[in-house]
Amino acid sequence: MNSSVAIRHDLVLVGGGHTHIQVLRAWAMDPAPGVRLTVVVDRPVAVYSGMVPGFVAGQYRQDELEIDVRPLCMRAGARFIVAAATGLDPSQRRVILEGRPPLELTPYKARGQMMSPIPLWTEVAFAAIEDFTHGTAVVDGVMLGIGLEGQVKEPIRWTLEGGKCVAIEGGEEAERLRKAIDGVENATVIGEFAFGTSEKAPFGTPSEKGRIGTVHLALGDNHNAYPGGQNHCSLHLDGVFLNATLQIVDDGAYILREGEWAL
Repeated sequence: MNSSVAIRHDLVLVGGGHTHIQVLRAWAMDPAPGVRLTVVVDRPVAVYSGMVPGFVAGQYRQDELEIDVRPLCMRAGARFIVAAATGLDPSQRRVILEGRPPLELTPYKARGQMMSPIPLWTEVAFAAIEDFTHGTAVVDGVMLGIGLEGQVKEPIRWTLEGGKCVAIEGGEEAERLRKAIDGVENATVIGEFAFGTSEKAPFGTPSEKGRIGTVHLALGDNHNAYPGGQNHCSLHLDGVFLNATLQIVDDGAYILREGEWAL
């Protein structure tokens, strides 16, 4: 990696499987500028799983299956950590390691962009056109910013007109949301539209909004969001829709159908 380029993102590969090995080889030839690559493995020698059947059949020796990850990391300019990864701490942007201090990730958010530490959020997010969003949105996943531990127990129904949420209906959780935005300037504006791309983001957590098959809107601020949001607000509250269908109106193409990739 070119050390003269400022670190803007962290990319962490957990495990030394053959997919990550190919990433390391490609990275050594063409590293991404501004990205710090880190590899976390529980043992420095990886086993190429595609050759295991041949090993069992006596066609290969054990050493022929093994890949030493350390020199690959050195050639790619990647940090190399030998420790078992036991979990993620999204709120603190850390990878939890067994027997070692947590691995701290570097967040970066430039003006005019909405970005998060890799690989924690994995969402494709855009500033909504502040006076355009209309229709009905039903939050049945997580509703952030109102003190819930997981997904909503009763769906929260948003009525959207002219880019604003003009009605919030549902049970006790809907009432919490109404109280949270009551009297807050510009908090009814639909500030963000986004969909998830991760197969691993856990449901029932803030990371759910990055899960494949989900779409979310946010009430409130978007003035730092791509591609140039205009709404200033002290709140930014995400509401997630599960098993979503997402269609591009201009050409009729589907991105999602009932929570499944359609591209």
